[in-house]
Amino acid sequence: MATRRDVLMGGPAILALTAITGPLAGARTQSGPDTSRMLGSPYKVVFDQRQPTAQSFAHRAAAMGYTVYGLADDPTSLWYDDLYHRWRDAPVAVAGMTTEHVALCLKLYAQDAGLREVYSGKHRLGQDGVAEHHFHSSVPVTRATLLERYDWSEDVVRLISSADTLPTPRRQFMVRGGDTAGLQTDQSLVSWLFAPIRRT
Repeated sequence: MATRRDVLMGGPAILALTAITGPLAGARTQSGPDTSRMLGSPYKVVFDQRQPTAQSFAHRAAAMGYTVYGLADDPTSLWYDDLYHRWRDAPVAVAGMTTEHVALCLKLYAQDAGLREVYSGKHRLGQDGVAEHHFHSSVPVTRATLLERYDWSEDVVRLISSADTLPTPRRQFMVRGGDTAGLQTDQSLVSWLFAPIRRT
């Protein structure tokens, strides 16, 4: 099994991690609930600031009251400056839409903090030019639930918000269609949720 060192040393950490500024920074609304205290609700939503679909995902998440954080392809600063200290206090959920490299790095950190992956989705461009979405989730995913809108990023935020953090068996689903902006055939954009597992 890969270690954190293996992943970080082997990954393409080319661009520096940056917190976003402007309307998305610290976007949790003052009047909304403190979602970070709910086991399955993300304390922070991470997104790849280079990807148009991930940017749209972040705007949707911010509009729903989540704090969003933009990065490129190196989550080291996010871990050392934020998540390490937050998870020492209490294991809180974190979600995102990033490259596979970033998702794997944060997954390893999350596992050390007692969190588990409760939802994942891989989004890529099929060989025929149609968007493909491969899900591993406790929430059933169909074309109707994902593609209510051509911009499917809002539906992914909704899926993450409704993911079950009970130790429920996850199933695999594949859906095709929707916006293809920023998607590639040789690299997946990954949506994910790491959360503490609730016990019955």
